[in-house]
Amino acid sequence: MLRLSFLVVAMGAVIVAGPGAARADMTIYVEDFEENGQPGCDPTFNHQFTASPYLKPGSPVYWELRDVPSSPEYGTALLLAPAQDAISFLLPPGQEVVYASVDACMWGSSSLSPENYSVDFIGCDGSLRILLGSSLEWETVEVSSAEIGPINEIQMRCSEGFFDNITIHVIPDPSLAILLLAGLAISCVGAVVRPRR
Repeated sequence: MLRLSFLVVAMGAVIVAGPGAARADMTIYVEDFEENGQPGCDPTFNHQFTASPYLKPGSPVYWELRDVPSSPEYGTALLLAPAQDAISFLLPPGQEVVYASVDACMWGSSSLSPENYSVDFIGCDGSLRILLGSSLEWETVEVSSAEIGPINEIQMRCSEGFFDNITIHVIPDPSLAILLLAGLAISCVGAVVRPRR
């Protein structure tokens, strides 16, 4: 009976704390646009380059990976001039993004259309648009799943500017963890509580 009590208390503590309480299972991915010291993209980040919806139809799409002349500590970064990059994530099944951040440095003037200098974080429960300054200074924009639900996509756009260090924090889907814990609890209780002969 003591084993059963301990098991019930332990399972209750895990379920009450929730699967997101312990972060030992978190994986962090960073798109720094460098692979083995050379310009390149991390295959976890699926980049789709298009014209910004806030520019005139038929506007050119230009992007490249290049060294940041004013900030050598950033190394290689993504230059959008002008373009939009919609990034989705190629993750193993049962994983979700709970945090995302982007470093940005705008060169152009945001007077044309403020939305054209922005980062959108798209989540399951909503989205968040952050307008970027044009101060030639690096800034970090971020969001968590507490604000918009699990994060599915990041959309970055500008007429001329750099983006770097796109960071995501990934954990196993909490609903899957709860389902696995419930199954484990039922099987453990069933194994411990047997009719005595």
